[in-house]
Amino acid sequence: MDLKLIKLIGLILTTLLVLCSCVSKTAILETTTAQNSEFIKFGKSKKIVKNGITVVYLSGSPYEIGFAHGKLCKEEIQQAHEYHFWLYDNQKSSEYMQGWMKTAKEVEKHIPEEYIEEMRGLGDGSGIGYDKILFINLLTTVARKDGCFAFAYKDKNSNIHVVRQIDIGFKQELWKKMILFIVKPQNGNMFAAFLNPGWIDGETGMNDKGLYISQNAIHIRQSKWNIMPITHLTRYMLQYADTINDVDKILGEQEAFPVKLLFVASKQRAAVFEIANDEKARIDMENSFLALSNHARLLPSRKVLKNSQKRLNYAHGYLKKNTDSMDIEKALQLVKSSRISSFWRNGAQNRQSFVFSPGTLDFFIALPPKSKTAPASHSPYVKFNLIHELNTFNNTN
Repeated sequence: MDLKLIKLIGLILTTLLVLCSCVSKTAILETTTAQNSEFIKFGKSKKIVKNGITVVYLSGSPYEIGFAHGKLCKEEIQQAHEYHFWLYDNQKSSEYMQGWMKTAKEVEKHIPEEYIEEMRGLGDGSGIGYDKILFINLLTTVARKDGCFAFAYKDKNSNIHVVRQIDIGFKQELWKKMILFIVKPQNGNMFAAFLNPGWIDGETGMNDKGLYISQNAIHIRQSKWNIMPITHLTRYMLQYADTINDVDKILGEQEAFPVKLLFVASKQRAAVFEIANDEKARIDMENSFLALSNHARLLPSRKVLKNSQKRLNYAHGYLKKNTDSMDIEKALQLVKSSRISSFWRNGAQNRQSFVFSPGTLDFFIALPPKSKTAPASHSPYVKFNLIHELNTFNNTN
């Protein structure tokens, strides 16, 4: 049989399987009754694998949290950042890296001291060293970009649910082997955050007050560097903000902003914060849904990408059509669609998919796809509950 014909048949079969998954009910795996497949303990902290999701529980002082993170996740940090560590070791004298490190040192001045201590602990615990840990924690502020999509909706009981997608390039190693961190810091809120290993971050997470936060790409150039890195800024929000207005207040205290979209939700409200350099805008949920793609809508410096606008328009149409009957299953049908899941997008993959329910502190994480092209939103989701995870932490210490 002709090789081109075989490939065509394979593509058709794959497409049919994807379309079938879009109309079938999503599999939800429970963690409350799951058999843990791995258990590693270090002091008060530990690492467990639940239904295929690696969960790391951390508590103590900033240095202790960082040290345990490094001890428990050394191998995962090295694997996830192999390319970045090679770059650091072999290209340090290049003009590009010299400029990069100069910028990093400028930004370092604006990192809260407790996160400096946590990074020192992480460097010591992993044996990687502080400078390299600082380097990887500034990647999304100084250099790296990702794709993303998020929306919130109200169910029939007016409870808020948030759905979040992370899309990456096929060759991108970050965001492929992420870890769920359950953190009980010495000060502030307890929280769950799903992160790349080695990051002190609040990229995607929810605290025990029911406040959800995620970072999303905005495609505006960073021009001001008197900023707290986006990693540490969102971590600070998870740890010290109880409400959306608290997030607004924290932003109001900044000299300038990293360039990002922040999606923030509580039990009954949701908002998008557009931040870039010296610009800031807020969009609150009106009626029963709020969505964002990869562009700002209000900032004067906004850059609207054609594909991003199409994605947002598609989501708005779907959410408006289903306003009176939205539930988690319908929300997942939206992110399974080809327009949202990036299934037809050349060179990109939906690598992570999440659902957060601030009212119940439930959250759902899609199992990472085994295929290099299949969207994560087509995988089964693993259900967690933040209170249950915190109790699990208490019962084993």
